[in-house]
Amino acid sequence: MRNLGRVAFACLLLLATSVHAAGNADVVGVWNLEFKEGDETIRPTLTVSESGGALAATWKGPRGTTEPKDVRYADGVLRFTLVRKVLFSETEIQFEAKVEGDRLSGTLTGPRGATPVAGKR
Repeated sequence: MRNLGRVAFACLLLLATSVHAAGNADVVGVWNLEFKEGDETIRPTLTVSESGGALAATWKGPRGTTEPKDVRYADGVLRFTLVRKVLFSETEIQFEAKVEGDRLSGTLTGPRGATPVAGKR
């Protein structure tokens, strides 16, 4: 009886881990994004990867390449923080987007307010 409980616990743990990994697979890949900054259309590339169950990302745009922090995906929503360095100060920009298949849509929110962002993989 005791062994049956251990086997059931191990199965539940394995199932929970595989569900989490499958969820992260929904966002792993290269995303071509698009948003407006004033009159200019910005088209950065977001590369999302997974290692050991943790997500990481690289943002490549007209101002260079950076690694977003706190990359997470839950309930169909991808979130992370971009840190922009300008001269002697840093500005944080929050990214939040709903992922639906190979498309995403959401917002970039910073000191100047929220900007719609869309992308496809």
